[in-house]
Amino acid sequence: TVDDENHAWLMVENVIMPQTLTRANNPITFGSTDPNTILPIELVSFTAECNNLSANISWTTASERNNEYFALERSADAVNFTEVARIAGAGNSLEPIDYNYTDYDLFNGETYYRLWQVDFDGTRNASEIISVNCVDEVFGEPTVSAFPNPFRDDITLRLENFGNVPAQVEVFDMLGKLVAVEKVASPMNDYEMTLHLGNLAPAAYNVRVSTDEIVVVKQVIKN
Repeated sequence: TVDDENHAWLMVENVIMPQTLTRANNPITFGSTDPNTILPIELVSFTAECNNLSANISWTTASERNNEYFALERSADAVNFTEVARIAGAGNSLEPIDYNYTDYDLFNGETYYRLWQVDFDGTRNASEIISVNCVDEVFGEPTVSAFPNPFRDDITLRLENFGNVPAQVEVFDMLGKLVAVEKVASPMNDYEMTLHLGNLAPAAYNVRVSTDEIVVVKQVIKN
């Protein structure tokens, strides 16, 4: 393998890895301390970038040899890691291949990532550690606006400051009965959606928008 400024060292499992941390915008590559080692892949980049409150983890291989899969691990302290995703490798390839994974379950402050490459025979090789901090960004209070309100058939909801995490929108009547529900994959920080509620009787309703950490309720009136 080429040993230059674009290539970082790789350590084989059960060999002590130095705790070298790399921020998300710096590329990481697999390598070997043994110049005679034929590596199963040539990894040309391993990066993490924030997308509001999620992290987009990407890596690219220039070539692959007997590569069964990648195991992506996450950590809050760069010491204790947990596997969060397993992505199939190409097996054998001489062409560049891009991989990516979106992580919605970030830690407050730094979130650390490590990538394992696993051969068909079970041999495992690890990248250096990268980190990213997406949660400490400043957001305003989550709000839900509804218009027109009162409405007749359709009502538009505007979701602000919910972050790029999955959300659920539920509509309840005044007795607490669920009358409509929709899921939102990623409401970002300024997101609009339309609810088609023409089948509901004229009355007041509560619209509840929730994520794992946020709940906002907005009352609307149907004429």
